Amino acid sequence: MFARLLIANRGEIACRIERTARRLGIETIAVFSDSDADAPHVKQASRAIRVGPANATESYLNISAIIEAALKNNADAIHPGYGFLSENPEFARACSDAGIRFVGPSAKAIRQMGAKQAAIEAVKAAGVTTLPSSVSGESTTEALIEAARRIGFPLMVKPNAGGGGKGMHIVQADDDLSAVLERARREARGAFDDDHLLLERYLPGARHIEVQIFADQHGNVLHLFERDCSMQRRHQKVVEESPAPNLSSSMRTKLCDAAVSAARSIDYLGAGTVEFLVKDTEFFFLEMNTRLQVEHPVTELVTGIDLVEWQLRVACGEPLPLTQQQVVQTGHAIEARIYAEDPNNDFLPATGPIRRLRTPEKSKAVRIDSGIEQGTLVTADYDPMLLKLCSFGPDRDDALRTLSQALLQLEIVGCKTNTDFIASIMRDPTYRSGDTNTGILAVIAQTPTQQPIGTLGSLAAAAIIGLREHNIIEPFVARVPWRLNAAPIEIIRLVQADNCHEFRVTHEKDHLLIGHGNDSWKIVVYGQADGLLHARVNGIRVQARVTVDGDTVSVRTLSGSAQFNRETAGLAAPAQGADSGLRAPLPGVVLEVHVQPGQHVESDASLMIIEAMKMEHTILSPRAGMVKAILFAPGDRVDEGTELLTIVDA
Repeated sequence: MFARLLIANRGEIACRIERTARRLGIETIAVFSDSDADAPHVKQASRAIRVGPANATESYLNISAIIEAALKNNADAIHPGYGFLSENPEFARACSDAGIRFVGPSAKAIRQMGAKQAAIEAVKAAGVTTLPSSVSGESTTEALIEAARRIGFPLMVKPNAGGGGKGMHIVQADDDLSAVLERARREARGAFDDDHLLLERYLPGARHIEVQIFADQHGNVLHLFERDCSMQRRHQKVVEESPAPNLSSSMRTKLCDAAVSAARSIDYLGAGTVEFLVKDTEFFFLEMNTRLQVEHPVTELVTGIDLVEWQLRVACGEPLPLTQQQVVQTGHAIEARIYAEDPNNDFLPATGPIRRLRTPEKSKAVRIDSGIEQGTLVTADYDPMLLKLCSFGPDRDDALRTLSQALLQLEIVGCKTNTDFIASIMRDPTYRSGDTNTGILAVIAQTPTQQPIGTLGSLAAAAIIGLREHNIIEPFVARVPWRLNAAPIEIIRLVQADNCHEFRVTHEKDHLLIGHGNDSWKIVVYGQADGLLHARVNGIRVQARVTVDGDTVSVRTLSGSAQFNRETAGLAAPAQGADSGLRAPLPGVVLEVHVQPGQHVESDASLMIIEAMKMEHTILSPRAGMVKAILFAPGDRVDEGTELLTIVDA
């Protein structure tokens, strides 16, 4: 086994690799950028080396800096994690040239399978069905447009290198293609340092199912069963599980056999994932990821296998520890990705300090892979994923219940997250039925996470009780009337979704009575434990996570969530007067400015593009008018809420 392992990554995956390496007695070497100097993965490693500034191109994507760090610290091997350089054949080659073992497949295999067009050609030769797509010779914009007409619409534009949903776009018609190709090239170049694109027929309503494979240097290739990754938004996975629900045993066998055939066709080595689109009784090869996947924990939970340990052992030349017949899939596991993003603002990335962090207690049923801690500053420099929350149970219903309870116990204050949105997925009847496909999450996302007062008034009651438990009720009290020989009453006003609601709070001897309009709730509080409020609301036992952040109080229960504030929540829309300042909806870097001072624009016209967390976000005009002033140029950094430009009446 290796004596020293350099981990060429950051965040939760670096922490996860360090955990297995420590168990195996391997000394770990972390690398970090300037913005990650105090990150958990740096603190947990045996030693840590700076490799550059916050910009990933100059740090985590800097091959020469990482190789130099490995050589200076006598590293025997480098584990790339996922993302960054994990599927870069030049990096694998550089490791080999420096005499350092790369924990992954050969540079040749990465090049063949990491490049999606080459992968399609390879698996075709192995007899695996593929979707109509462009070919490797079609790389110019003109050639891709011609290929699109041959393939037909709708189609998917995706980077030829890399993954993670970055640079992927659905195109419905010929008229939209040129602009999408230009944008996808920029995103691919920024995320993977490679702007080659692939066009592929888009298959709406399909399931996204992938198979974990493993191969050693002794000719052994096996699968570790499948994962369902259909729950995606913007082509980025959000919830994954294993085994795939409602998948027939015959389809499972066909998928796993096809994945092993694809791996054998290129003499693969190490961990990999073969991804498929499945619709009805057909399946089509999508791509092969020549690395460890973000969602590998669900496979570890249902097989009991440490995939990172297997990677290290295979890289050392050992044979696979088990045969195919010895690999058994038991129980059910679900993974939820917790992102720094605002579901109520079109899932735009969020930034800010983690002022308070409370996670569920780890157990055999609950796993947490995290790259943050209390005090971590979330920036716009990297992927917005903060942690992964996983559950395991004897069956899917049990795993769903466990994950729902774990989400209720999770508390992150200071940076907006998608925690409530994930909880809403767990409650969604379509998802609970197991009838998954890649379009379901877009439907769920259209359902507001902010529940109306009338249907979830008990949430408001929990909010008020929670404020009392935190001893900060006073800022929310509008007035406190006094009545002779009667229970005292407080009038508390809370704002939800721009609507101000007035609550009457009556203090009885052993309970509170909270009224709103003609509705009322009798609240009996019987304690707080692990940050959860335990109460009875009209005789029904309720657990509520009440999070207070300044003047904002958020409430999350197993049945729903709500957020209240003293002021209108969200960013203020630009005024409709004669002079409107348009403000940045998120922090990032200005990539392009599409208008000039004095130019007339229509409503919804594209004004500029801001890049944040490796994704592009187009800023649209809120109304027709004339551009009076532009305050930022391409390359400038902007903070959330910063005025970008001014539009006046034409």
